[in-house]
Amino acid sequence: MAADWVLDNGRVVAPDFRSATATGLAVAGGRIVAVGRRQDVRAWRSRRTREIDLAGATVVPGLVDAHAHLDREGLKYLAPSLASCRSIGDVQKLVRRLAARTPRGEWIVTMPVGTPPFYRDAPACLRENRWPTRADLDA
Repeated sequence: MAADWVLDNGRVVAPDFRSATATGLAVAGGRIVAVGRRQDVRAWRSRRTREIDLAGATVVPGLVDAHAHLDREGLKYLAPSLASCRSIGDVQKLVRRLAARTPRGEWIVTMPVGTPPFYRDAPACLRENRWPTRADLDA
């Protein structure tokens, strides 16, 4: 059976972790039929095979995530979290601390109130069961 697609010249992260040096993969009938080095995947070619040069890109076969929030994962390391706040008073204390070290006129950016990663319990996670208002934050 010949491959419908051959993807090569990249880095393939195989689910079985045995192909640490895989640079390509071959697909036939909607299924991955080969993962390996150039000669391994090119052996599956025919005149009808479409080839894609990955140009060094990484492929993670089998990983389908149509709704990722990877930005949020990275922000956890860049922005202070309000996840531990249980009241508007807690939010105010944290914002005051952040304001004390933030230059005047610059934004204060935090992660949301609630339980990560989805924060679906906000604002019910706050004792007041409401979002802080501008007046609360400016107090």
